Amino acid sequence: MKRKRTSIDDPTQGFSPEVLETWRYICRLYHDGYDESDRMVRDEAIELHRMLGLKPWHPFVIDVGSVAEEFEPPDDPSHLRDWLMVRDIRRRLVEAT
Repeated sequence: MKRKRTSIDDPTQGFSPEVLETWRYICRLYHDGYDESDRMVRDEAIELHRMLGLKPWHPFVIDVGSVAEEFEPPDDPSHLRDWLMVRDIRRRLVEAT
């Protein structure tokens, strides 16, 4: 019996085209000088959060930092697993763009 295996080399795997487009749009907003305090960025971040199926208690993807940024994980160990999961999602989004 053959087992269906999924390649882990494709960083876009698991992301819909809409998720990737929303992520690219957020990146363009940052590039154009907007920051996380701007309403447009927050609205898009909320939409991305929803599209990724994240829960309200999960941190936002734009708040956890990327591969090149040195954001500290939360001090509370009960939040660490969620933070690491969202950071991994962000890393995959960065790789996909």
